[in-house]
Amino acid sequence: MPLWSPVATREGGSVPGVTDPIEDFWAWWAGARADARRALADGAFGSLPEQLTRRLREVDEELDWEFGHIDEPGRWSLVISANGDPELRRLAEQVCAGAPADDPDFDYHPARQPDPGIVEVVMTVDGGPLALADLRFAVTVDRARHVVDVAAYHPGFGAVDESGRLAVVFMTLDKLLGEDAVERWIGEVATAADEPAGAVPPAGLADMVAEVAAGAPADGWVELLTSTPDGVPMRVGLRRPLHWLDRPLCTRLAVLERAFPAERGRGGDVPRGAVIAQLEADESELLGGPNRGASPCPLMTQTVAGKRTLILAVDPEADAAPFADWAERYEARLSFRDDPGWNMLRRYR
Repeated sequence: MPLWSPVATREGGSVPGVTDPIEDFWAWWAGARADARRALADGAFGSLPEQLTRRLREVDEELDWEFGHIDEPGRWSLVISANGDPELRRLAEQVCAGAPADDPDFDYHPARQPDPGIVEVVMTVDGGPLALADLRFAVTVDRARHVVDVAAYHPGFGAVDESGRLAVVFMTLDKLLGEDAVERWIGEVATAADEPAGAVPPAGLADMVAEVAAGAPADGWVELLTSTPDGVPMRVGLRRPLHWLDRPLCTRLAVLERAFPAERGRGGDVPRGAVIAQLEADESELLGGPNRGASPCPLMTQTVAGKRTLILAVDPEADAAPFADWAERYEARLSFRDDPGWNMLRRYR
C-alpha cells in the first residue's frame, strides 16, 4: 500500500540557479532524499509531504506522487503518476528520466506499481470502515480484445454513493494490478448492488488478469486482407499490440499518404509481391529502433485503390525534417496529429 500520498499546497519557491522545473524538482530532492528515507523508516514525515507536493506541482498541477515499499529491506519507491492520462504520462516519464541513477535507497516509477498488500487495508469511506479484502469482482473476459470487464461488489457499498464506490474500486485496481496493467487489461468498470454469482476476491481477479496478459499477442506486426464498406479490396498492416503505453513518449501521429500504380486483374487493387516489397523498402527509411520510447514507431499501413497510407507514432520533440524530406522524395502528403492515446486507431486494438 502507499505509505504517503500528496497533500496539495502552493507554498515556496525554486532552487537557486535552476530554472527547468524537472531539474528544479530533482535538485530539491537531492537535499530532501535523506529526510524521506528517515521518515519512511520512523514515520515522522513532518512537512515533507507538503514540500514534495509543492515541488511536483511546479512541474505540473495534475501530477500525483506516492511512496511505497519494494521487496527489498531498506528500499522504497517514489511514484510520479499521471493517473492514466496519456498526455500527462509523457511528462511523468520525463520526470522519472531525471531521477538519480543507481540510487541505493529508492526506485522511481512513472506509474503506480502492483501491491497485493492493498487488500489488507481498511478504508474509512463516508465515515464507515470498508475492508478491501471484502471486495468481490464479477469478471467477463473479452478474449478478442484481451481485456477484462469487471463489476465490483462490497457489502458496505450500500452506504456509499456511486462516485465513492468507483473511487474505491479504481484505487484498489491501480494498487492490486499496477496502474499500467489496469490501462492495458481492464475494460469496463462498474459496481454491483448485490454480489454477483461467481464473483471472485481480489486475488482471483489478479490471477485472471495475469492469464489474459499471458495470452495477449507479443510485440509484432500482422497483415490483413479485407475490403472497404464499398467492397474495394484493401490490405491493412497493424502493430500488435497496438497500445500507447508501449511508446509513451510518442504522443504525436505522423500520417503519410502516397499514390502508386494500382494493380488490376486477379486480386483487384490490392498490391502483392514486388509492389508491396518496394513500398515497405521506401518506408523503412523512416523507421527507428525497437527501444521503448523510440521514435518513430510504425502503427498501421493501409493499401487500397492505388493509395498507401502509413501512420507512425513519433516524439513531438523529434526533428520533423526527415518526414518532410521523405514526403517530398516520394510525392506523399504529410500531416501530424497530437494524439497521446493513439485514439485515431482505437477501433483497431
